[in-house]
Parts: sequence; structure tokens; C-alpha cells
Amino acid sequence: MIETLSRLRRIHRRDGVRRAAIKLLLFAFYGKRFREELDARDYRRWIRKNERSREDDIREQLKGFRLQPLISLIVPVYNVQPRWLDRCLRSVEDQYYGNWELCLYDDGSSAKETIESLKQWEGKRDPRIKIRYGRRNLHISGASNEALKMATGEFIALLDHDDELSPDALWENVKVINRQPDVDMIYSDEDKISETGERSTPFFKPAWSPDLILSHMYSGHLGVYRKALVDRIGGFRAGYEGSQDYDLVLRFIERTKEERIVHIPKILYHWRMIAGSTAIRPGAKNYAYEAARQAISDCLEQKGEKAVVKISDQWGCYRVIRKIAGEPKVSIVICSADQGALARCLKSISQTVTYGNIEIIVVAGPRADSRDGLEGSVTPPLVFVESGDIDPPAPRAYNLGADRSGGEYLLFLEERLEAVKAGWLEAMLEQIQRKEIGIVGGEILKEDGTIASAGLVLDKERVCVNAFEDYRHDNVPYFGQHHVIRNCSAVPAGCLMTKKELFAEAGGFSEEALPRVYYDVDLCLKLAQRGYRILYTPFAKFMIHRKKARGKTPGPGSNRRDRDPEEKSYMKKTWGHCLGHDPFYNPNLSSDGKFNIRTGVVPS
Repeated sequence: MIETLSRLRRIHRRDGVRRAAIKLLLFAFYGKRFREELDARDYRRWIRKNERSREDDIREQLKGFRLQPLISLIVPVYNVQPRWLDRCLRSVEDQYYGNWELCLYDDGSSAKETIESLKQWEGKRDPRIKIRYGRRNLHISGASNEALKMATGEFIALLDHDDELSPDALWENVKVINRQPDVDMIYSDEDKISETGERSTPFFKPAWSPDLILSHMYSGHLGVYRKALVDRIGGFRAGYEGSQDYDLVLRFIERTKEERIVHIPKILYHWRMIAGSTAIRPGAKNYAYEAARQAISDCLEQKGEKAVVKISDQWGCYRVIRKIAGEPKVSIVICSADQGALARCLKSISQTVTYGNIEIIVVAGPRADSRDGLEGSVTPPLVFVESGDIDPPAPRAYNLGADRSGGEYLLFLEERLEAVKAGWLEAMLEQIQRKEIGIVGGEILKEDGTIASAGLVLDKERVCVNAFEDYRHDNVPYFGQHHVIRNCSAVPAGCLMTKKELFAEAGGFSEEALPRVYYDVDLCLKLAQRGYRILYTPFAKFMIHRKKARGKTPGPGSNRRDRDPEEKSYMKKTWGHCLGHDPFYNPNLSSDGKFNIRTGVVPS
């Protein structure tokens, strides 16, 4: 068996043609271990192709920067081993951008070697390095505030005493400042670095996502903030130790605008993995998660939003459960072509929905058996609408159903979907009731338990692809992103809730131009263009049954979307400026929507 496994691994390394098949066999034998090895190998390849030295070019560009602001690096220090502190501070010394200052505050370290190391750095007499020593331990928030008092820069950057910056970290941030002088907050991608210097686990982040930041502290490192705003909110708060940066960001963003928050899609920060660090063991500091939960609660309370925040089973993630205002009516619109599928869908609604004010509108062709035995299958009012077509296209049927609906909110539901857990309707309704939200979609699973769709990712060539398709739901790929409420660019029509008023303003689904596949993406982009957010929630969960597919209209999770050249051409012509880059999907990730590392060189 061992010889067989070794042979399979050699073939995988050598033979690109057989890569996919061998990968499946290795997954079967090795499971998670092989996945981690493969990811590490892909990342090493990405580093080789995308991080070639550009020092001479960068220094030449620096000469042309009109703005060269002082950046103060805030570094609280406590009992850190000298080798890690030295590597951290050397990474600052090695910056291509030189207008920085290091603000180091020792938080009453009891380790003599830490103090000795700081004294050695003090002996360099570099005026950019400022060091103060505390007599007693103030903990991380207090120590950070003391370091903040030493800062004189226009911007501050937060750096842990054992982490490292890439040489171009500050230069990339100053480049943003020159491009957008009114920027208030900049964050970038990060990875982890071992004690031997090996880098792994890259986190390629999305552009600013107001709802994702309430699900977990995704902006993380490297965070650069306008100091005047940090001072205005009072710096770091005691009592939020372990999540003091998260608390700072949640208060900071309330004092700025979304357009003044910029993401740099490059790895600029290396998070050290050492014993006891949350970089290795997320549960190492449980108190930090309670502090984060409280920080999110404070943020929502400050904005007057009634909600409960719960700590997720996934480390470092949270669920905001919002109170539903009143009992607004929800119209569930189903396009039917299969009575058996419809019966199963209706039964699942009846078994999982306790919310009282709903109506179900079934749109179908003129067939005598379309309603036989169904009227008594659900408690809510069940309305049948004949479309006039033997097999109505989904967008036309959905538009007809919306016209007949009496609800404030519309939920378009694919008849082959089966609700698998109670509470899904409330999970969608609590989000769509928010004035800034235009559309909410849920998670759709295949019958084998793998994901069919966890939202859609825009793609220049294929228009869209399903996020996380074929991952097992119970796995946690890519930092648990399919387990949390997050912003996305589009969701499939098979499970799409919106406001009836907005749906009407947008002209409904584009049934003439897009009668088969892309009408859902088109609607999402129309509402996003009007300033509304598109949201994905994993707490509205469905299973899709594929035995009887709907004629020419691919359902959610289908890989047949891109087989309609006319509709694809229309989408490229109409929305080509949006399809080129999905803001909620990092350009360093694979174009298939599966959050793998992109192979090859990533365009700047």
C-alpha cells in the first residue's frame, strides 16, 4: 500500500495530463493531509511566479510620488523571544519606503532577553526607532495606546512583535495614498510564516465587504489607518484584549465612508506561527472570541440595530441574528414543470416554515394535473397562475408570479429545491428587510452533500461560476467563507429573495433578452448598480434534486450556464465592465470560483 501511494505521488508530480485523476485518488487515500500538501505546493509556485524582486523599479517609482507621508508602526512588545523581535524589526528596516517610524512600547516584560533585545535596537540610534518601557503590564490594548501616543505619522500601521512585513509593504500602501489621497483605511492580503521561515496558508481577501466584517475580522493584517480618525475614536479600548484590532476597525469604519476603504490584493504581511499562537491553534485564546462578539454587539447597538450576536462553531466567525420588524408578507414564487418536484418542495416548506405571513404562488403551464392533490399540502394560501405557455421560461414565470403577488418581499424558489432546516425563511427575511440590502441568496447543496452554489462569482469569460461548488458542506474551505454571511456580486435565481418594490423598479427579470440562464445575474447587477448590496447567507439551506431537470433552463449549480452564446454575448456587452473583476473575489484566486490559488502570473 505504501509503495502504491508513493508511486501515485510520483505520477502526480510528473504527469500533468493525469493530474485531475491522480488528485482524486490521492484525496481518497490521504484526505485532508494531501489537500494541505497540495495547497502548500501551489502557494510555493505562486510565490515564485508573483514575487520577483522589483526593488530598482520600486525605488525609481518612489521618486515620482507626490505624497510621501510618515507611517507610524505601532508595536506593543511583551516577553517576545529576541529572534522573533529581531526578524520583525528587520522587516521594517528592509522596507523600500523609508519614511516610517517604529513606536515600540514594552508592556512590562518579565523576560530579561526581551529587554536586552530592545536595548540593542535602542543602541542603533536610528531616530526612526522609538522605544518606551512600561513599569507594569497594561495588556495589549493599554500597551497599544501607549505606542500610539508616540506616533507622529499621518497614518499608523499595526504590527505584532513577532510578525514580518514584505519589503514592499509600506510602498504599496503609499502608492494607494498617492492614487487616492482621501483614503482612510487600507488593508492587504496575508499569509503565515513558520519558525523556519516557510510561508503557507495565504488569505487572499475580497474588497471591502460591510457584512463580512460582521462575520469575522477578515481585513486583519496589514491594517493601515489614518491616525486622526484613530485618535478621534479614542484608540484601543480596554476589555477587548485579543480582539482589540477588530474592535478598533468596527468603530473606525463608522467614522469614514466605504469608498475611503481600500484593499490591496497582495501578500504584504506574514503572521508568525509559534507555540501558543492563534496562527497555529485558533482556540489558543478563547477570551478573544468573546471580546470580538461584544465588539460586534457594540457596533450594532451604536447604529441602533436590534440583533443578537453568536459565536460560530468555526473559530473566529460570528453570526448576527437580526430582529424582524413586524410581520411583513412574503410571497414565495415557484415556477413549476414537474408535479412531483413541486410536491416535495411544498412539503419541505410546510415542514420547515413557522413564519405566518406568507403566500405561495405556483406558475405553471395549462395542464390539468398541475394542482391535483396540492391545494391541501401546505398551510399558507396556495395560488396557481397559468402562464399560457406549455413550459414557461423561468424568468417569464417568475415575472408573472411577482405581478400576482401581494407580499412586500418576493422569494423566487426553484421547485427542485428542498428546504433542509427550519429557520431558513427568517434567516433571509432578517437580512432583506435592511434598507441597504437588495437581494439575499442561500446555500444550495447537491444530493451527495457537496455544495452546488454558495453565491455566484463573476467571470469575464463565463459570466459567472458557482462559489465553492463540489466542496463538501461540512468541510471548511478557505477560512470558512461559505459558513458565514457575506457580500457577493450575485446569487442564483433558484433561491433569491428581494423587495417587491425594487424588483419592479428594475423591470423584473429580463425575459426577452435573457430567457434562459443569466436573468438572475442581470438583476443582481442592476440592483448593485443602484447602490444595493447582494448578500449570501448559509443559514438558508436547501438541497437540489436533479433527476428531472427543467428543459432548457439550467437551475442553480448547473454547469450548463455558459452553453448559451447569445445570452453570454448580451451579458458581456451589457455588463462587461463588471465581469472583468468581481470585487468580492480576489484576483489571486482561481477563476472557477473554488477559492484555490491561481496558477500563473497574476496581472497587476
